[in-house]
Amino acid sequence: MNRRSEIKLRSALVRACALMVLPGWAFSAEPAATEVLQVVETAPVQTSTAYADSSQALLMVQQLQDEVRELRGQVEALQFRLDQMNKQARQRYIDLDQRLLELARQVSRPAPETQTPPESATNPDATESTDPAAKPAGDTPVSAASAARAPVSAEQQRRYQAAFEKVRQQKFKEAIGAFLDFIRNYPDSDLTANAYYWLGEVYLVENELEKAKQAFIVVLGNYPKHRKAADARFKLGVTYHRLGQTEEARKSLEQTVSDYPESHAAELARAYLKKLGTSG
Repeated sequence: MNRRSEIKLRSALVRACALMVLPGWAFSAEPAATEVLQVVETAPVQTSTAYADSSQALLMVQQLQDEVRELRGQVEALQFRLDQMNKQARQRYIDLDQRLLELARQVSRPAPETQTPPESATNPDATESTDPAAKPAGDTPVSAASAARAPVSAEQQRRYQAAFEKVRQQKFKEAIGAFLDFIRNYPDSDLTANAYYWLGEVYLVENELEKAKQAFIVVLGNYPKHRKAADARFKLGVTYHRLGQTEEARKSLEQTVSDYPESHAAELARAYLKKLGTSG
């Protein structure tokens, strides 16, 4: 019984009692008693209706809460799947880079010769020839990017692999320090371009976009013919896009397609251009 019905019932009872003590109560008590009965009979109906309404509202709230929990679970599941796919894609890319690096190292090994080789050929650690005729013409020094690649020493390979392993383990802060150390110690190594590239990749993962941009620009500026140049050009476009520089992103992606049309980076660039709403 709600509050309003209770008050109404009490009022009717008071009137009934008052009539009973007055003259002629026998003639007037009957209507009062009838009113009391009406109040008593209707009160449960009103209470029952209010209870039914509140129960229905509570049920709706519970159903909405269940739906929200279900949707939240679906979102979390999708986010987990996306994270796993990103990790798998990154791991495949790392493995591919390792295979390409090993192939390039094998190709760069000197082939056996039947004639007595010059001293520079028998010394794989030599960075330049002592024969003046073997030096390029002109007075302009030749940078490591344009000169013939020097063989990678065992120590360089070990240091680079140690830095690369940090990327595999997703220890990105440590990987940044290891690649920077490698670049400082071996600025003229054939692996320095790789170190700059992966430095950019790690900066991109860490959302240090300006540093990522500079690392990719170094690869393109100092090592334009390097095997990582196409990937660096594509990732530079991605970095520009994440920086909000859409026009620069589009130019870099289009240049990836035009300069390296048969590369995997060009395929990725075409797909990214479609994402930007442009044609590649």
